[in-house]
Amino acid sequence: MWAISENTLHDELYKPFACTIVEDTSGFAFIVNNFLFNSKRAPPPIMKTFAPFCLALVALAEAHYTFVRPEGNGIQSSNWQHVRQPKVANNGGTVYDPIEISQLNTTDIRCNVGGTKNFAPKILSVKAGSTITLRVEPYIFHPGPLMGYLAKVPAGKKASTWDGSGQVWFKFYEEGPPTVLADTQTSDPVSGSSSSMVHWASQDEPTKWAISYTIPKSLPNGDYLLRAEHLGTHLNPLTQFFVSCLQITVTNGGTGTPGPLVEFPGAYKPTDPAFVFDQYNKTYVLTNPFKNPGPPVWVG
Repeated sequence: MWAISENTLHDELYKPFACTIVEDTSGFAFIVNNFLFNSKRAPPPIMKTFAPFCLALVALAEAHYTFVRPEGNGIQSSNWQHVRQPKVANNGGTVYDPIEISQLNTTDIRCNVGGTKNFAPKILSVKAGSTITLRVEPYIFHPGPLMGYLAKVPAGKKASTWDGSGQVWFKFYEEGPPTVLADTQTSDPVSGSSSSMVHWASQDEPTKWAISYTIPKSLPNGDYLLRAEHLGTHLNPLTQFFVSCLQITVTNGGTGTPGPLVEFPGAYKPTDPAFVFDQYNKTYVLTNPFKNPGPPVWVG
């Protein structure tokens, strides 16, 4: 029997991948990096049957998650029609790889790798005050908060051709602080982690599959980039950033003045409390309430 939790597997497999099959007279084992997954029940002839397991683990290691398309409210879209597709994966894997904290001061943090040039072909029309749902593929499986930013496209440009540069971004959504687990509880009921002291709303149904954003009612009309972001806090201070940019044009808007405005890169620092938050340390969690990075939310 394999006795590993999904949380343990994911945490180990974010690393550059090495998988080795070892066989002896007592059974076989898979060595993933330096982590041993073994079984004493399978005789050597079954080794070929399990050989593809390493390939499956490789796929899992390279396939994190990201936001790929808008849906709901009659929206007709497919992956990357309205959302900018990452041009190159972060670690040579799939397009679902995260941005690492080492890339915090690069333009990759804005709309993912290549997102300042690899534009989507379409712009989605949305009404101020309406809700946009962004599909996550495959799903959010790391702990951490969700956030949402908007940036108004300058006059004379379009959401499908603008790079999102400048002090133009404002936060319009952020997930509340995580639930601190009861003292008597030894594991997160969803992630299965035996040491996490908190639980995030983004780990629950249906948010882990799709995140819904409400466009502020007083947001002025025009083209915008919507920056969806999930923080992977499981490896802090090696925080991971799962980012996508959706191209929209807002109608039926108002006369609000969004702010405060920030820029990417520049809005976050590696020393921000969110990136050093130790969710596995009970004393730390109880004395250091989680604070999302970036500016306060503009409610509009």
